[in-house]
Amino acid sequence: MKLPIPLAIAFGTFSLISCQQTPPIATVQFQVISENAVQLGEQEIGLANISTGLRLQGQNSVYRFNQIAQVTPPSVNGLELRATHVTSQGNKVLVSYAREGDVFAGGFDVFNVSNPSAPSLETRVISDSVDVYSAVLSGNTVYLAGAVNPDKLGLETPSAMLELQLSNNSTLTGKITSLPGYAGTGIVKANNTLYYTAGNAACATLGKRQGGSGSLTLDGISLFSKSHCNAQSISVDDDTVVSLEAGINGKLHIFNSKNLSASKTIDIGAVTPEDGRNTVFQEDQISFIAMGKGGIKAFNTKDGNSTPLYSLEPENNTDPDLLANGVAFANDLVYIAHGSGGLRVARLPDDGGKLDLLGKLALTNTASANYVAIANELIFIAGGRGGLTIAKRNKLGTKTTWTNGISPILECVSSNDDGTYTAHFGYLNREENPISIPIGNDNQFSGASGSSKDRGQPIAFDTGRTTYYPNAKYRVKFNTDEQIVWKLTSRTSTANKNSKRCN
Repeated sequence: MKLPIPLAIAFGTFSLISCQQTPPIATVQFQVISENAVQLGEQEIGLANISTGLRLQGQNSVYRFNQIAQVTPPSVNGLELRATHVTSQGNKVLVSYAREGDVFAGGFDVFNVSNPSAPSLETRVISDSVDVYSAVLSGNTVYLAGAVNPDKLGLETPSAMLELQLSNNSTLTGKITSLPGYAGTGIVKANNTLYYTAGNAACATLGKRQGGSGSLTLDGISLFSKSHCNAQSISVDDDTVVSLEAGINGKLHIFNSKNLSASKTIDIGAVTPEDGRNTVFQEDQISFIAMGKGGIKAFNTKDGNSTPLYSLEPENNTDPDLLANGVAFANDLVYIAHGSGGLRVARLPDDGGKLDLLGKLALTNTASANYVAIANELIFIAGGRGGLTIAKRNKLGTKTTWTNGISPILECVSSNDDGTYTAHFGYLNREENPISIPIGNDNQFSGASGSSKDRGQPIAFDTGRTTYYPNAKYRVKFNTDEQIVWKLTSRTSTANKNSKRCN
């Protein structure tokens, strides 16, 4: 059975579809295999310089990593598969695989990362008839987005969502539900709903093969759909769902999962090549986008401004495989799966704008980097060849002394309905370690009438710079006639009604 008709005709707008069941229309077989695919062996690795002029922290800096494991990719009928995507859910990580070219073959791995020092491969599943481009776990059920041979299965499109139950059986049955486009490119789960993307890079054929974004409940009820040429990736954070459309005129489609009619679109520029592995990572109302040839851009999905908050332009390199394929953000660092360039590591800038590129993570696996994800302190890097690398950023102990100190940062001031103001603060910790500074002479507020040194400010400070407004680390409310001053170590930051206003 096909998805509801509005999925094929809702061009350019969201089509709300309620209480329409989309049952599976075909089945395929998957094989559970047992392989000793994970080679554990912890070793410290550092950031390697990329080119002259880049600021690089050395081995004695705060940027220290360990490579934890190397995972050999599965093979089908003697053909090695390529890691295509990584999805993390709590202590579980799913890695999907596919075979490039005309051969339909793929699979997925399920890892347990409850012990970050020794991640274990719980299940490996392969298929000789399905390309798997993304996978998500719900209890004991795995949902896949990928592609099948439509002629062999009597389907109208190759793009498909598959559902299968994990068990101790050696053979599993995957139930297929057709999607628009030529391949299911992304799938995520939030609450009781699956959100998917399906692509058609050529966009030469409209209707059922056009591609788009949509959602289904776990019971198979279609909630909404949006048709557009090449939906590449989807990400969910809280109530915000974002879908990335690749192409010369790339777009970010944003909607609220609790109010599906409240949608908007941001024009983000060229996301090319159209058949690349461009991905979007949404967190705290910011979308980080791997733009392919265009490098990395990050947009504020709350205000919908088409001017990026952060960006990292591509290098002047003639290598056609040097593409920003995947991106993830965690603990002040941005991780970029950069194709033939491996895994790049950057951090948020001190003053907005261009990301501060630190270098390349010197992994032993030098394969093309297709995707990166963070799960329970672990960094999963999916390679086009060579399988999967698992690394970990070292945690450094908290210190109570400092040399370079910490700078408090006033992000901006916003006005409140009751006539008061709110100051949004962050900080920059230049030390190599996190620092603890108790309330007192080195961590105090002053200036407000009758106020104490303690205004609820933080006393533990991670390394690097905190995120910008609207995700500022800390805020303080003050009256219109007050001027408040936050002192950290020997540096201060002042807020009053005339300070820079929040946009």
